[in-house]
Amino acid sequence: MVARAPRHPERVTALAAALMRPRALLLAGLWLLAGCSREQAPEHYATRGLVRAREGSGAELRLAIHHEALATFRDREGQRAPMSSMTMLFGLAKELERAAPEAGTKLAFEFEVRWDERPTLQITRLRELPSETELALTSDHH
Repeated sequence: MVARAPRHPERVTALAAALMRPRALLLAGLWLLAGCSREQAPEHYATRGLVRAREGSGAELRLAIHHEALATFRDREGQRAPMSSMTMLFGLAKELERAAPEAGTKLAFEFEVRWDERPTLQITRLRELPSETELALTSDHH
């Protein structure tokens, strides 16, 4: 079989271009979809609070902490959403599980917010504060 040049090369070029457009659109759509489903980087916050309770153990250990207000907090959509002082449950990074403070302990701590993981709020650093430390805690509505 001998290959021959097409009779109408301009039609072949137009056909190839037309066939490439849907493929390009599909690839662009997949690229956008991959970008949208990518995990968000965790948000980091630092605050102080009072441990109200410890719940669970090991990887399931949670601290109920009445924390000070967080003026820079951002919601799931990344919008500024200042948070008042309240009690919330926090998980602990694995390396902090053994150092988990008891109820009644005042602490300074840093935590991450990972909206698509459990626990959503995870303490990454903590430091016990002297018991006489004054904390700016408002009445708890938890």
